[in-house]
Amino acid sequence: MNEPLPDSQDTSVELRINQTEELASIHQMLADLEDWAKQLAIESREAEDLHEKMYYSRLPEALFHATTQANAKRIMLEGLQPHQLEYEPESVVSLSGTIDFARFCASVTQDTDDLVILEITTQGLNREQAKSFLQLPNKIKPGEPLHEVHYLEPISSDYIYELTVEQIQKIEAKKSKNPIISDRVTHI
Repeated sequence: MNEPLPDSQDTSVELRINQTEELASIHQMLADLEDWAKQLAIESREAEDLHEKMYYSRLPEALFHATTQANAKRIMLEGLQPHQLEYEPESVVSLSGTIDFARFCASVTQDTDDLVILEITTQGLNREQAKSFLQLPNKIKPGEPLHEVHYLEPISSDYIYELTVEQIQKIEAKKSKNPIISDRVTHI
């Protein structure tokens, strides 16, 4: 007679109990991992929100817009109005972090012989309506300016100043002495 020994039945039951405990442990580890992944996703979204808030709060004191003499006169009366740019889904006001880049942007669509540089103070702007392009804030060179900002709302002429040749020269001289210093200055 080949009856199984009572010990082998106990061993089989013990094996099933161990397997069940291991399976429960694996399920618990998977549940913990899923909870961790959800928490990580929440923290990631919070970090992105914080980055955006910090980024928008770090807009420079001033941005620049280059335009023709005729347009500048109208802008000084009516403000800057958003318009449709190629490859931009929304109408925007195009602003630059440097005078040079403002000139470059204007040269794409306008004759550059009679360009005027306008300085826009950002203190009264809704920072959430600003989208930057081409260069994010530089952590290595904090003085390095944004290259281009697209602003989604009209900008009142109260925040716009036409720079004189002397003011432009001062800004450019300051930048040439220290290339890390940006064009971000308040109205001189």
